[in-house]
Formats: sequence, C-alpha cells, structure tokens
Amino acid sequence: MIKHDEMYYNERKPVPNLGVFKNFQRFLWNPEKKSLLGRNKEEWAQVCVFYMFFFGGLILLTSLQLWITYMYVSSFDKPFYEYSKISPRTWLEPNRKSMFEMSSLNSHGPGIVLKPNIIPNSKPPLILIDESHKMNKVKKYVTAVKKMLSEYNVDQSKFDIICNNSLRNQNMNKACYFDIQTLGQCSKAPYGYTWPPQPCVYIRFNKRFGWMPIFYNQAFYLPKTMPQWLQKTIQKSDKFYVWLSCEGVSNNDTVLMGEIDYLPSPGFPIQYFPFFGQIDYHTPIVALQFKNLTVNQLINIECKAWAQNIDNENRYNLDFRILIKNLEIIM
Repeated sequence: MIKHDEMYYNERKPVPNLGVFKNFQRFLWNPEKKSLLGRNKEEWAQVCVFYMFFFGGLILLTSLQLWITYMYVSSFDKPFYEYSKISPRTWLEPNRKSMFEMSSLNSHGPGIVLKPNIIPNSKPPLILIDESHKMNKVKKYVTAVKKMLSEYNVDQSKFDIICNNSLRNQNMNKACYFDIQTLGQCSKAPYGYTWPPQPCVYIRFNKRFGWMPIFYNQAFYLPKTMPQWLQKTIQKSDKFYVWLSCEGVSNNDTVLMGEIDYLPSPGFPIQYFPFFGQIDYHTPIVALQFKNLTVNQLINIECKAWAQNIDNENRYNLDFRILIKNLEIIM
C-alpha cells in the first residue's frame, strides 16, 4: 500500500458545491489556494514560458520565410503574371536577362474599359441618362468624367512630352504625356450631355505589364472582320496604333447609334506601349462622341481593339449600352 503525505490528499479533496455563482467566483479567484482561473502562480509561469517559446518560434519561421521570398522577388526588375508560350522559364532561375517576354492575357491581348460607368453591377455596362430619375441625372455623369480626366491634369515635367511614334523601352524612365486637350469637345464639360445630345464616352486601355502590340499598318494584310472604314483609315495612315472600332451589335443598333467621332483618333498610339511600371503612367484614352444618337432608344454597342496579337473573337471585347431620355427637361 502506497502512502502519501497530507498535502497530496488535501489537493485531491473534493471541493464543496457552493452554487453556480459562488463556484464561478471561486474559479476566478480561490483565496485558499491563491489560484487565478484554476492555476497558481507557478503554473501560470510555466504556461507563459511555454507560449513565449512557441509563438517566438512561429514568428521566427514566418519572418525567415518572408525574408527568403523578398530576397528572391527583389532580384527581378519586374513582376510577371503568366508564362509565355514562346519563351518559358523556370521559377527557380532568378536571372533578370532571362525574364520571359510578357504576353497578353491568355495570349489574346489586354482589354479595354468604358468610362464613365457609374451604374454598379451592370453587365454589360450601361450609360443611362434620365433627368426624371435622380440616380441617372446628367450631373452625375459630368462629375464622373471630370474626376477621371482630372487624373491627367499633372505636372508635365514628370513626363516625356515629345514622344515619337515608336514603342517604348525599359531605358525610358519617363512615361509619355497624354494631353486631354486632344479629346476636343470631350475634354470640356458638359461633355456633350446637352440638348440635342452628343454624348461622349471614353475607352481606356487596360494596363498590361510588358505587353507589346504587333500593330497593323499599310503593309499588313488586314482581317476581313475589320470594318471597312477602319481598313481605309489604316491604309491612309502613316501612324502606328492599336486601332479601335465601335459598331452597333445589330443593324438596327448601327442605325440608332448614328455617326461617331473618334477623338483624337480611332486608336491608341504605340508610344504608350509597353507599360513597364513607369511612375505616373497614364493609360491612353479614345473619346467616342455620338453626333446624332437616337434618344429614348436602348442601343447596344461593341468595341474592339485591333492588333495582330489581340484575338477579336474572345471575351475581351467591350460591350456596352447607352440610353438617353428626358434630357430636354434640363434645357
């Protein structure tokens, strides 16, 4: 038979039931055993020491992993988003010169976006001007356009003002300056939202790091799906662009859409490509001014960017709708 001292039996003596509230008070602080939350000071010291080493080890391992990742990533001059199908490279070869040539999204080219687009969750985007409804008044669109164009009102000394019509390279630290005055009437309020309406909408080119357009010019065979008016424009032009066309989705939409002015031109000049992460870089804009758009009719429009390395049959075309009604109320 094993015998223990009195302390052993005292520690194992059942505690009396004092009721729910008294039992909870005793759990919080037991004056007889001088214990807090069921542990005395020696036990709390052991718990604190254990978790200090435990969390210290976790912090050390996490910090080491972040440091290794940072050292690896900082060895590159630029980030990368996907593998090129032409020149693959391994992840474990931090050689800047062997960085693969950036291709476009899914090798089909970057996308274009519509501004202003103030109606949330509208697919495709909808420009709705209705002075009878407070959420769709002209003032909201004018404010949205002003805010977007204000991004281009910058100190010109930070930019390359005189950009020749050629692709950029990584040694060119300054981005090309985009002068919004070239947008003509679409650079000044109320941006054509008057009566009769000649509204301006704006097409911006998405930033795509390192993407380099293979542009169409006079010497190239132009695709049959390209609109005839754009083919004639390219054949007459001595400039290089990522070209842009916007057409009605149906023949009826084309009639309702009327004539469009492309300001400053139906394309994005190639001196804004490629984007290498230049400080203060601004994406180029093409303003579409609808000269004789039919009011009180919902019009479906599809815009396409044209370059040899942009697939115009994919989901990156831009579709949007425009509906203008009750604009004469404000006149």
